[in-house]
Amino acid sequence: MKTNEILSNIRSNGGFNNFRNWNKKEVAEWVMSNFPCSRYVANKVAEHLA
Repeated sequence: MKTNEILSNIRSNGGFNNFRNWNKKEVAEWVMSNFPCSRYVANKVAEHLA
């Protein structure tokens, strides 16, 4: 999946609002475990979310 596809999916399903407790690395790991993507894409998504 691409960065925009993942962000759209997250936003359309209520968003991701656990930012206070997670750093960018943890968010990227969460993205990789929930979406079929590369580490590069997961890091880009984490930058947008965190």
